[in-house]
Amino acid sequence: MTRRAFTLVEMLVVVAIIAVLAGMLIPTVGLVRRMANDLKCGSQLQQIGAAIEVFKQANDDRFPSHLLGSQVGTPTTESDTSVLVNSDPQLRGLTKLFHCPRDAQAGKDTQMGRPTGLFDDLSYLYDSGHVFGQITGSSYLFEANGAPLQNGQLDWFYTSADYQPFIETDPKKPQEPMPTWAMAKRNQMLKGSPDRTGTVYSGPFPAAKFPIIRCFWHNQWTIQNRSLSAKVKNVSWELNVFDSTPYWESDANPTILRP
Repeated sequence: MTRRAFTLVEMLVVVAIIAVLAGMLIPTVGLVRRMANDLKCGSQLQQIGAAIEVFKQANDDRFPSHLLGSQVGTPTTESDTSVLVNSDPQLRGLTKLFHCPRDAQAGKDTQMGRPTGLFDDLSYLYDSGHVFGQITGSSYLFEANGAPLQNGQLDWFYTSADYQPFIETDPKKPQEPMPTWAMAKRNQMLKGSPDRTGTVYSGPFPAAKFPIIRCFWHNQWTIQNRSLSAKVKNVSWELNVFDSTPYWESDANPTILRP
């Protein structure tokens, strides 16, 4: 019997077919991986949110100051909040839950996925992973945290009449303690955002669409898509996971203008 080998042309045809199939398969594999990472991030956010809910129930309905531990020497309304990863049975030792699968820097990026220059107008988002320049290793933004507001942040959440007690200078009138971000966010959820005059609220936001923790790692942000691309992953006050644009307030209430 004679054995017939593949000709060069036949081998090139086989190689070409394999290359075509690989070219079709590789993007699909990448898409599936990205979808899996998005689902994993959402699951992590929900687990962290559930642990925070347990913390609230044990601490008079107060939110913890930070997601990962306390910030030494900084003014907070809570003691050491490392209970979320050191004592809480749901998250004990699970620090990887605070790293989005899309975050290759594992919580070391001070912008938390928000490109410098594109989101300068989003500096109001209180960064729990990098409070006062200290890195705690979180990929996520913790908006409903227990750290106190600063004077210049009051009008982001309160009308001028409502924040007056926090800046009262009349010695005959008592000055109330500065509210925490969690208190301000609760007020925002119940009443809405102040309008540009600072005198009227926009109306309440639905708790299921009101984020307490956010992740910006799910989009390659550009000038063109930063306002309209719904690629921010959030867990809400009701532990609902949903996607939004960076400006979730405008998503929930179109009368609120985007910056």
